[in-house]
Amino acid sequence: MTADSKKIWEILKREYQLYQSIYQLVQQKQDIIIAEDLEGLEGLVKKEEKLLVEVQGLEEARLELLDANLDSRLPQLGEADKQKLDDLKKQLLSLTLKLKEQNLLNTQLIEDSLTLVNIKLNLVKNNANTKTYSKKGLVKKSGSTFVNRRA
Repeated sequence: MTADSKKIWEILKREYQLYQSIYQLVQQKQDIIIAEDLEGLEGLVKKEEKLLVEVQGLEEARLELLDANLDSRLPQLGEADKQKLDDLKKQLLSLTLKLKEQNLLNTQLIEDSLTLVNIKLNLVKNNANTKTYSKKGLVKKSGSTFVNRRA
């Protein structure tokens, strides 16, 4: 394996490790979303951002070495090295697909949670609009005390 190929291999291995860490955080994020732990979610997002910045730096370094992509250097490698890189490429693709699926699930959980919060808010708001009696015995309708943030 050439020196550049070794560097590429090391970069790809490190990227894979970082993506594994990101995947673990994304899985933890699911539990935090379900538990409605906003502080925990904020902490995980910060950790995830740091890892993504590191991945971006590694990807830039890899692209500098390749001047295009991994396939441009494959003809220069031996069969064993090609197989190792191909296996790592498959692992990276598989892991990124898992990340995508988990992120879609987390997005759906957040949307469902937001829908539930809006339903609860509407119930509370409707209860605030119930009619009550005033001191003079007349029916008095309570006004809404909620601010419409969409306006």
